Amino acid sequence: MRAWAKPSVLAIILAVDGLLSCVFGMVSYFSATSTYATIVDLSGMHEDSLMAAVLGSLSVFYVVIGALCLLAAFMRPPHDARVAAVMVAMHVWVAARGLHDANRE
Repeated sequence: MRAWAKPSVLAIILAVDGLLSCVFGMVSYFSATSTYATIVDLSGMHEDSLMAAVLGSLSVFYVVIGALCLLAAFMRPPHDARVAAVMVAMHVWVAARGLHDANRE
């Protein structure tokens, strides 16, 4: 029987990122208007509109990404590092795009 191994720092980071992403995705799925209305004007949005469908899909995307991070937290090297590299690249891309968009206004 194999003893329980101490989790690596990478595994802890992936687990925390996965939990945060899953929780945000679930909360935003069930209350999309109150979650996304802080960054986008959704005053005229109906529950059956295209915008509601897009926001619901975005919420599901967050849950899927979170599940991927949670799975990667239990992977062995070098597979966990490969998934982490993809996640870091995604975070850098989103941050760069956000900074670029913030300077446009």
